[in-house]
Amino acid sequence: MSLRMRSALSTCIALCAQLLIIAQNIPAFGPAFPQNEVTSIYLTIDTDSLEWMIVNLENEHEFPASFVYVSQSIVDTVELVGLRLRGNTSLNAAKKSFKISFNTFNEGGDWQNLEKLNLLATVNDPSLIRSKLSHDLFRRAGIAAARTSYTKLYINNEYRGVYLNVEHIDEQMTAEYFDDQGDGNLYKCTYPADLDFISNNPDDYKFALWGQRHYELKTNEYVDDYSDLAAFISLLNNSPSANLWCDLPGKFHVSEYLKIAAIDILLGNWDNHIFLKNNFYLYHDQLTDRFQFIPYDLDNTLGIDWIGIDWSTHPLYSWSAAGEERPLYTRLMQNSAYRNLFSQHLDELCTTYFHPDSLAQQIDYWQNLLAPHVAADPYYPLDFGYNLEDFNNAPWEGCCNHVPMGIVPFVEARRASALEQIESYNSSVADPHWIVQRIDTNAVSLRARIEGSVSSLQANYSWDGATYNSGTFTVTETDVYNYVGPLFNTANDKLYYRAILNGNAAFPCEPDFHWMTRSSAGVRINEACASNQSLLADNAGEYDDWVELYNTASSPISLSNCFLTDDPTNWNRWQLPDTLLPANGFLLLWLDDDQEQGRHHANFKLGAAEELLLYRVEEGKPRIVDRANGFSPISNQTWALLPDGGSETAITTGTPGYSNVTNHIDSETESEALLYPNPANTHFFWPEQTTACILDMHGKVIVADLHYGENKCDRLSAGIYTVKSQTGTYRLVIAH
Repeated sequence: MSLRMRSALSTCIALCAQLLIIAQNIPAFGPAFPQNEVTSIYLTIDTDSLEWMIVNLENEHEFPASFVYVSQSIVDTVELVGLRLRGNTSLNAAKKSFKISFNTFNEGGDWQNLEKLNLLATVNDPSLIRSKLSHDLFRRAGIAAARTSYTKLYINNEYRGVYLNVEHIDEQMTAEYFDDQGDGNLYKCTYPADLDFISNNPDDYKFALWGQRHYELKTNEYVDDYSDLAAFISLLNNSPSANLWCDLPGKFHVSEYLKIAAIDILLGNWDNHIFLKNNFYLYHDQLTDRFQFIPYDLDNTLGIDWIGIDWSTHPLYSWSAAGEERPLYTRLMQNSAYRNLFSQHLDELCTTYFHPDSLAQQIDYWQNLLAPHVAADPYYPLDFGYNLEDFNNAPWEGCCNHVPMGIVPFVEARRASALEQIESYNSSVADPHWIVQRIDTNAVSLRARIEGSVSSLQANYSWDGATYNSGTFTVTETDVYNYVGPLFNTANDKLYYRAILNGNAAFPCEPDFHWMTRSSAGVRINEACASNQSLLADNAGEYDDWVELYNTASSPISLSNCFLTDDPTNWNRWQLPDTLLPANGFLLLWLDDDQEQGRHHANFKLGAAEELLLYRVEEGKPRIVDRANGFSPISNQTWALLPDGGSETAITTGTPGYSNVTNHIDSETESEALLYPNPANTHFFWPEQTTACILDMHGKVIVADLHYGENKCDRLSAGIYTVKSQTGTYRLVIAH
């Protein structure tokens, strides 16, 4: 095995190990969302602030408040939270919805691993349980949807009624449900987010109506890069129909979406993407490098209607508004294989979760739990004149124009109509979700998740993409197959792999591959500091961890497709700025998890025991460029390559942004000419009577004549400087 291949193998092992378990996690409800009680939340806020917020329908500015949470298992207090109204059309309701933020006035703050809570009044629904039932149906079917529970809300000791507590969809939620990091792009998609192709310019998808983007980036806002969304929408709209089955799964979790669409339609959800091009999230899962579709805002379901359409009989295969296409739903329905899977999901849901008997048990449970608290709710009757009789009858009867049917009659009618409409389907069709590979020093491991009928599953892998080694997958758990084969001694750059389903169908359609060797790009991790206490301040005046990159090549290198990470299972954690690194040039990047401070600030911090990895996307796949570890935990000490971009490493006193060699200080030189104090504040002592000057980091002379003895430095900005004399070059740190 070549040295180049061996150097990449350890990275490959770590990168692929996590990929062996790719499935969205449906976390337990936990103490913030108990299912056996109605909790209590007590908010205390300045009365003038509360009045101003309600009178002015303020749903953006957050006012300071205190928060107390009371349940059977915990009593918890957060002294300072942000409070605002929530919603758009619901702002005019008498019973307001609220959003509580735990990180508005406390940067990085959370409660029970949640940054925010949504307290929904659900005034449209006399039963108060339609949204709850809908969220739970998604979760029972294995789809990532917000956790929900019920709470009694008190503001300044006034009982404001029963509320549905809904998990906020943000980076905390996506980390919990998907990739453990939550740092991929998360888009909140609202009307008119139809996923129609506009252009190949990512900025064209930043269009706004009523002051809000319709594909609103909720994470990585300071980077504001829509290129992943633009690429997905382009593929969705422009991939030839014959190629869609092969192309789309590489960018989007198709099978999960087909199940989401089936549930949405059975629930009669018209305020969604398919009918109203509204109310969904797209998350770019960093682990699978594919988009996930997340449903939300599920109150207009199970018979709620504001349009005058009987949703219990509406067509399953043409749910979108008349004359309007939704590329995602429409193109999937035009594809026979995807239409087949959609039909299968509908049928399975009608025989399991979407059944009157199953839902009736849940309805009885929640009604009994909520009834005494609804009876005491002074805001329950205010918007539509509901009374306790309406609440008790809501599962079985309609009560007003927008609620023509009770929940159970709707489910019965919707299910009966669906069973009549569901097209015949082939249940023996296999539904491949993913295939991943893992490499170690002796073996190749392939693992695949495939639902449906699998009569045979062969593993193929190759070093040249032409001649394949074969073996048979074995079932290791439900719908998960595994194969382990020999790793041949080779120095080839790529390992190609695929699965052969039922003797003839390849997945993926074209063999996938993984880079086995390092990139030849000339960028090196040249220096890094994991404990910067006073060495160098960033543009915000803060002393944060940093890393320096160095271009070893004689020509500029574009960093547009490069990524930096401290976690090999999350190779695309932070994309580098789209810039050219000059020949033999240096680039300083701050590892401070503070992206709002600028494009040169990463979304993670560096620990001394961690590893830094630099990746570059080549031929659409991540390829390791460089890696570094062994950082010093001692304040202001840096790990550095000697010479710049070289093979030797050393722990030094740091030269961020310029050469490790020119300004490197060894112990012998330092003892001959000792600058003290160093770091200096207002002055320092120069012990030589030779001519000397001070240069900044760019080599510009800023103090031309140092004199023997005490020299003032109070007018110099904090940072690192070079002192040059006839006897050598020395480093001076100014720290005010």
